[in-house]
Amino acid sequence: MDPQRVIIVGSGIYGLVAAKTHLQINPKVDLTIIEKDETVGGVWSVSRIYQGLIVDGPTPMFEFSDMQMSDEFDMPKWSDVPGRIGAPVS
Repeated sequence: MDPQRVIIVGSGIYGLVAAKTHLQINPKVDLTIIEKDETVGGVWSVSRIYQGLIVDGPTPMFEFSDMQMSDEFDMPKWSDVPGRIGAPVS
């Protein structure tokens, strides 16, 4: 039997969550994400954010329950979130 085929249009937050969830439920799915931009992330994609962007909100507001931003990117737990990970937050 062929694996289930799934196509997700867009790699913004909802597209990435849909892909992640599908792969968790069925790791053998034949999954394709279609994106018109050159990078993933939707409004947070590398091509769309501007120099010095900082979100005035703590890291836990942007985390998944199984992937904490502070751990993944070695950021202080309650720091503001820079537009580019690794960029200094002043």
